[in-house]
Amino acid sequence: MAVVPITVGIPCFQGGERLLRTIELICQCEPLPAEILIHCDGGWRPDEVQFDSSRVPVRLLFSEKSLGPGGGRDACIRAASHDLVASFDDDSWPLDTEYFAQAKMIMDAMPQAAILSPEVYLKEKPIMPQLNELSTTKYYQGSASIHRRSHYLAVRGFVPVPLAYGVEETDLSLQTHAAGFQILESPWLRAWHDRPLADNAHQTIPWIKNEVLLAYLRYPLIAQPWGWWRAWRHWWRNRSVLKISAMPLFIKEIFAHCQHYQTYKFTYSLTQILSHLRLHSERFLIEFNGSQIHIRSLS
Repeated sequence: MAVVPITVGIPCFQGGERLLRTIELICQCEPLPAEILIHCDGGWRPDEVQFDSSRVPVRLLFSEKSLGPGGGRDACIRAASHDLVASFDDDSWPLDTEYFAQAKMIMDAMPQAAILSPEVYLKEKPIMPQLNELSTTKYYQGSASIHRRSHYLAVRGFVPVPLAYGVEETDLSLQTHAAGFQILESPWLRAWHDRPLADNAHQTIPWIKNEVLLAYLRYPLIAQPWGWWRAWRHWWRNRSVLKISAMPLFIKEIFAHCQHYQTYKFTYSLTQILSHLRLHSERFLIEFNGSQIHIRSLS
């Protein structure tokens, strides 16, 4: 049984049959990952016997507090036995059996890459053929991504926000670029996210709060208004369901939200933030030489 030295990490809360299906599909890959870590959030404890038949060893991590998806990913990366960690949700998985071998080849060829983002397909997004291309990017797909543990441990890491819309990937992307590492994306690597058809109403309130939280945690004082502006923009776009009369109480909740995570505060300079926002994407071609690949710059 061929195995790639990659750890799979899955943050999960009451996953049930959905989680078992994800593990089953991951275990159809050839070669297989070396281990699967499942972070059981918020006091949830699955029946461990149900993982005994897995083709890949499964290890469970537990948290009584609700750490959210970012907190769960952080726990999986830190506990991983291998430097490459393939992160999924409990409803996402590889589309191609060679996924883990492909991920390792790219990360081996690009040692400055901290994160590799596959092309993630949804029910609203038709699946396209694999393309042997690669590019640097500002942000990555959180539902399926490959992290280099050694680079991750060199930055602050995920903030354990239970409803992390608008902060999880954006924050780690800023940290990664500020540390001088790369984020890559490649349509040669494909994953599926089996979420329901787009229904984003539940994201609105957390997203508004997290726009301000991100600015509070990472931006210098002069840039703080940018977070409030983005929060107001979300509010205005959803003004049909968010009443203006509720805004004073909501602003109070935002301040409490920021205060709750103040121990995670680490600000970057305006130069670092602008450098991240203005990042110029570099394109590469993946060339094949037998079982090896060569990355050629197209920029």
